[in-house]
Amino acid sequence: TQAPPDFADYADAVLFVSGPGTRDCIKNEEWLSNFELDPERQAIGSICSGSLILAKLGLLEGKTATTYPTSKALLEEMGVAVIEKPFVENGNVATAGGCLAQQYLIGWVIEKLADKDWRDLVLKSIQPVGEGLFFDDIERLQKLYTPVVNKAAV
Repeated sequence: TQAPPDFADYADAVLFVSGPGTRDCIKNEEWLSNFELDPERQAIGSICSGSLILAKLGLLEGKTATTYPTSKALLEEMGVAVIEKPFVENGNVATAGGCLAQQYLIGWVIEKLADKDWRDLVLKSIQPVGEGLFFDDIERLQKLYTPVVNKAAV
């Protein structure tokens, strides 16, 4: 996002992504102090090494989580029970491991903020044609894209 980090406190969903920069982020107390996230009201998640940030913010305390294999040892050192699954949900906090696990994380966010029907429709829209996404799905897919097109025209 282009907003300052403390904007995350007001968002309905906050996702921390991965990369080598996450190890610098967890050492930067000034940066971390920007976040006052609330798992009672927000969907908060991570993919791969973004789980290190969740742990540093105290959001994985007493919970199981997943992460990318190269982050496993560090996450365990932070006191998190790491399990080998693509997606782990703990109420309004979730972790995903591996870039292709993004569909589980995004589906979880959509279901939290909308419902299962919207989740299923969005996830269908990213499937390969003939492997989950079919030409017969056009009417349902128009439901997904029409509101966006109409808003853009205003």
